Amino acid sequence: MQHIFRNDRLVSPKISIVLLDWSCRESFHILDYLESQTVARSEYELIWIEYYSRKSSNIEERFKQNERLEKSPPLDQWLLMEIPNDVYYHKHLLYNAAILASRGNIITFCDSDALVQNTFIEAILRCFDQESDIVAHLDQARNNDKQFYPFNYPSIEKVIGEGCINWHNGKTTGLWDTEDILHTRNYGACMAARREDLIAIGGADEHIDYLGHICGPYEMTFRLVNAGKREVWHPTEFLYHVWHPGQAGETNYVGPHDGQHMSTRALQAKFSGRILPFVENSAMRKLRLGKSPPALEQILPLVVSEERLQSWSIDNLPKLKTRLWRTLQPSRDAILSVRLLNAFSKVLLRQARQKAVQLSLANGHNSKHRLERNSASVRHLMGQIAVKAAKVYSFAKRTLEFCVYATERSRECLNAIADDGNNELSLYGTGDLADIFYALTFDASIKVKNIYDDFGGKRFHAFKVLPLEKCGSAHEKIVIASFIGVEEKLERLKRCGVPTDRIVVLQ
Repeated sequence: MQHIFRNDRLVSPKISIVLLDWSCRESFHILDYLESQTVARSEYELIWIEYYSRKSSNIEERFKQNERLEKSPPLDQWLLMEIPNDVYYHKHLLYNAAILASRGNIITFCDSDALVQNTFIEAILRCFDQESDIVAHLDQARNNDKQFYPFNYPSIEKVIGEGCINWHNGKTTGLWDTEDILHTRNYGACMAARREDLIAIGGADEHIDYLGHICGPYEMTFRLVNAGKREVWHPTEFLYHVWHPGQAGETNYVGPHDGQHMSTRALQAKFSGRILPFVENSAMRKLRLGKSPPALEQILPLVVSEERLQSWSIDNLPKLKTRLWRTLQPSRDAILSVRLLNAFSKVLLRQARQKAVQLSLANGHNSKHRLERNSASVRHLMGQIAVKAAKVYSFAKRTLEFCVYATERSRECLNAIADDGNNELSLYGTGDLADIFYALTFDASIKVKNIYDDFGGKRFHAFKVLPLEKCGSAHEKIVIASFIGVEEKLERLKRCGVPTDRIVVLQ
């Protein structure tokens, strides 16, 4: 690990802003936005951490330019982790290095290719001035129009205008949502917490499930909440992101997720009440236990585990990928794979119908503008067909990934309930997850007794669905067959008189 630059003149900054790179950034525009903030430059620290060994010429030129202009350096710390090129990137290792190196009381992990307003840092500091025991998030507005690539410093008004996919009536659509915020808000865009709180939970989890594109700082958010901190989202301050190649990690390795790119390992931590990491960095552990060496130079060499790096090698990636055929493999029941395929098909059709409705509404809103903008050339038409085909493939892939995760999690749940000596259960819900879970019960020793939803009356396979208030007198386990609105469903079950030890959450 190499410390290229450290600004020793900076004393006791209030906040450290952490920016990550794994030799993937081609634009460093965020440094321009962070250079012009409403708070004094001495109050915040800018840290850039490179996973591999690339020493960006863009950053080097910024240092020279600022020196010529007698301005503050563009960064206060510039670190190279110098990880070998045959090791895949693991963002959580970078988070831990940043926590160890940072000098601010508050640490902010920020998307390093975003745009921010000049009130960005001030807004975060105010959050912690108002309430100390929190973990704070800022959502991100995303624009997929390619007119801003290469990056050309668009105004915020343009970014939230044509091409913006998640902005409505003055804020992100995720902030308007209250039912499924895990998937409608960008948990990876910007997260801030007190440094001492991050150390107390053992820093970022370096489990191999977090390798590559999936996850980010939100797994620390979940464990901080389990430790008693309150999760807050800033209502008026946002990050802004414009299109660039590879922005969604299309060719990257992605670890286990729930089909909507929310890490399953992080979800397990969230709903199990876990506080410490599954895999704790050795240097972070020393810091947490108060045994760290006094000098930063002595701490940083402890950050990287050679054994762990070997397991993250690019050669090891094919062994980590989940395959659909493994999920469909039957065990005792030869018909199970057919039942699962049928359930998967229903999920695909249901999701496709919902997507079609959303697209028809969006197309109706934007069709007039597109007619004015687009030419009727054959080349343009073929391009549009290719884009739509790619979107259909991406949609089907994400839906099947959801089905795989739902199957794996349902199997784990069934096995755990059976291991506790139960031979029956009931389901709360009749949606996609309930279909998959029900199909798996035909290959299990445990059977479904009742199906509940909020109102009852309809049919679910061979069952008449019962209203939720009927479940209070039952004695079997009740599985919440949904990944959406889980907290609200938990509260409804408790109001119906169902004790907590009879409720099973699948996430």
